[in-house]
Amino acid sequence: MIAECDAEFGKVLSPSMVANESVMPSVRVEPEKVSHPDERQRAQLFAVLDEFAACFSDKPGLCDVVNHRIVTTPEFVPKQMKP
Repeated sequence: MIAECDAEFGKVLSPSMVANESVMPSVRVEPEKVSHPDERQRAQLFAVLDEFAACFSDKPGLCDVVNHRIVTTPEFVPKQMKP
């Protein structure tokens, strides 16, 4: 879910909280997987995870904010690869 707001330079899209995600992402992280940063860095990491919890969901989603298109020249020939 994306929240939209108007800023002085245009529209800004930002993720909104996922309603059915009751456990914050920082709680779902296994402690042994983040033992290498020091305590201050871990606190910063967990703060970012919780602030942008909608971006760190366990459920895969679909981003439909941007359309991607690759423009090629007429002489472009796609490389054929074996499956």
